[in-house]
Amino acid sequence: MGFVAPEVLNYDGSGPVYDEECDVFSIGCIFYFLYTGKSLFEGRNQKDSYLKNKNCLELEDRLSELNHIDD
Repeated sequence: MGFVAPEVLNYDGSGPVYDEECDVFSIGCIFYFLYTGKSLFEGRNQKDSYLKNKNCLELEDRLSELNHIDD
């Protein structure tokens, strides 16, 4: 579950569902798993892991906003 791009999990039916960015996301998750031996979105159960994976785009948006504070 943890290797699925959040764009795929959050797909709303408009536009393309899958692109190269999804592949890059998945490769990053796989490298993280190979390096640490843990899932990037490890949770208490499968539903918790799914929600962490699905909601990681919100975290990306918040981090992007923080990076623009100094601009």
